[in-house]
Amino acid sequence: MNRIFKYKYIINRKFIEKTLFSDLSPKAILQSTLIPTGMFLIAWYLGKIESQPFGYFCFACGIALLIWIEIQKNKLVKQTFLTLIDHYHSEDLSAEIEIDEEKINYSIWNKEDCVRQEEYLLSNLLMFSRQGKLMKIVGRDDNTMIYVMGQLSELTNLAEFLKSRGIEEMNTRPQTITKLVSLGLIVISFSLAVISFFPAKTDAIKCLLAWEEKDGYTVNTDWENTKIHDFGQQTTSVWSEGDTLYRIEQAKENEEIKQVELSCLKQGKEKTVQLDSSGSVKQIEEKDTTKSKFFLQPVLIPCSDAFLWNNSEKIELNPSLSWKRNKNQILGSLEDSEGFAQIRINKEKEAYTQEQLDQMDMITRMNLFMTSRIVPQQVSYKFTVQDGFVQSISFDVSIKVKNGREIISEEEQGTVQIKDLSCSPSLQKQVETVFDQSIRHGDKIDLDIESLK
Repeated sequence: MNRIFKYKYIINRKFIEKTLFSDLSPKAILQSTLIPTGMFLIAWYLGKIESQPFGYFCFACGIALLIWIEIQKNKLVKQTFLTLIDHYHSEDLSAEIEIDEEKINYSIWNKEDCVRQEEYLLSNLLMFSRQGKLMKIVGRDDNTMIYVMGQLSELTNLAEFLKSRGIEEMNTRPQTITKLVSLGLIVISFSLAVISFFPAKTDAIKCLLAWEEKDGYTVNTDWENTKIHDFGQQTTSVWSEGDTLYRIEQAKENEEIKQVELSCLKQGKEKTVQLDSSGSVKQIEEKDTTKSKFFLQPVLIPCSDAFLWNNSEKIELNPSLSWKRNKNQILGSLEDSEGFAQIRINKEKEAYTQEQLDQMDMITRMNLFMTSRIVPQQVSYKFTVQDGFVQSISFDVSIKVKNGREIISEEEQGTVQIKDLSCSPSLQKQVETVFDQSIRHGDKIDLDIESLK
């Protein structure tokens, strides 16, 4: 007889593990992962709704279940291997498979001694399956099951030979797909749970900067209570035209327009023209600024205590506030009063030139820049995010500022609503034209500001 296949391999725990789990049904594989997956998904949900203690508990339960499954697997493999060792009174076992055109010779060896030898006729074999370097051959008798180890190329040739003898190949695709699905469920649910426990605190900045991608937006700011700003409502639109940014802002009090500001940013230079209610130019300012600060200024100014942005290249959330996420909202509340006061003092310093600072005597500077001057009473912000964009910011800020014996109260409550650009093309064109000409104090500028809504 011509020998078709011959291979000898060591019988160890790794081999036992492969043979045991090659017999697992897709249903058993999936069931073993459903409970830990369910625990991770519950932990993910609890993490998103800020029920962290219960979320941590469910997450720990999911991890414990995976560990328990691994322990049970190792225990089964160990027991099966020890039973085999006890049966043959040896740990140095190996198996030899020899296949010819008519039969399979299977033998187990204890070192150099053959302790078991069996022979199977190919005509009595029913089907086979392959998983990597392991082939399982099943007989017509349910008790007949032969495991063959070998190189992939050799097993491929053996598979073709068995098929030629009428032995069918079992479909292992459902088991493979189930393993991948089970692994995917575990990885995805585990990742979701971990992510929900550690939300990115800079999401608010990312979702605010996302408006730059739209090249324009309109902001409506309403102050329910303010002792700082002169007006109760402001509507501002910002847009880009090529490399130039434009902005128009109208300030209202009791629905009556009191002031209009036009601004333009080109090559890092910002020019602002302030108009009174009649449309006459009453102030012109020029300064250096960055694109992001110019673009987001209508949001940054009314919510100035929420951000660090004055002389910084980056816009950041104020670290003296405690930030946390609740579904589609990012909430900030006062946590470090001393740190908040220091940030306020630093902002005040930035308003002075170095020459002005040098001219101050020591006592004046100490009185002006000591943090005890700033006493925050209430500082809270609520960012509402939708589809990756900040849609609104609610703010409630109350601060006491000491100026010698005088105590000044700064109070601001209100909402900033951000939406798609609603400024009409005709008004945009009028604003752009203003900065194409020479402007002086007292000039009259006619604008169709009724279209700014």
